[in-house]
Amino acid sequence: MFRNYKITPQGVVTTTTLNAFTPAPVRDDAGRAYTIAYAADDDPVSTVRRDDGTIVAGVPGQTGNLTGLLDHPRQPVKLGPYSFALISGSAIVRLDVPH
Repeated sequence: MFRNYKITPQGVVTTTTLNAFTPAPVRDDAGRAYTIAYAADDDPVSTVRRDDGTIVAGVPGQTGNLTGLLDHPRQPVKLGPYSFALISGSAIVRLDVPH
């Protein structure tokens, strides 16, 4: 779940709880789709997967900023034919996928 906080100029705080959503996949130029799958709100799967199930970044069940690990990654954004950017922790990571 995600929490949305709204604060008015008068200081009134309203909290709205949003259900998790599944963003649309991002596709490379060959048409393959890439997404980040989340197992649960408090236990995200820290991998980027291709539509055939292949893990292209991250290690299942592990988070972090070490090489090969992702820290609560966010949906990839396409940069080029086989290149994406995504947020991992407080870093912006470039991901070049095999083609």
